[in-house]
Amino acid sequence: MMVDIQRGLINMVIVKDISRLTRNKNKTGWYTEVFFPDNDVRFISATEFIDSGERYDIDDSIMLRGIANQYYVADISRKVRANKNAMKEAGKFVENRVPYGYKKQENDKYQVIIDEDVANNIRKIYDMYIDGQTSGQIADYLNNNKIDTPSRYMKLKKSSNKWGVEQINEILRNPFYCR
Repeated sequence: MMVDIQRGLINMVIVKDISRLTRNKNKTGWYTEVFFPDNDVRFISATEFIDSGERYDIDDSIMLRGIANQYYVADISRKVRANKNAMKEAGKFVENRVPYGYKKQENDKYQVIIDEDVANNIRKIYDMYIDGQTSGQIADYLNNNKIDTPSRYMKLKKSSNKWGVEQINEILRNPFYCR
């Protein structure tokens, strides 16, 4: 949008409220006091009854709204982090994805259980490593035996069916597997 404004393709920006433009107090002021006027763009915030009109002039209350919006984002972020930490301390798993070899329990998404369909792959990786195999040798073994990679097993859009040294190293370094 900003590029199109600079090209002269857009002469008006309408938002529901200032927070839809940006939640950064400095950027709020820059857009409304510098960027939009310099590019002859009319700015309207529908629910806050702000309209720069023909004079490209907005009162200082917009800066206060920018400060409030930035505070709101920071406050929500702190609350979400605190909630996640409290859930972790209570023994709940709160991440989106579980490590390969585990799955979320069907009736409790905060509990993780062993995924027996692929747990033997993890065990094999550790056994081979303990027996002195390198990460490259382990990856070769998995590739030669056509064992799906974690991304292929989880049916991710960007998935490769070729095991690599780094994937093996990530599994070997992941403290989650020490459970």
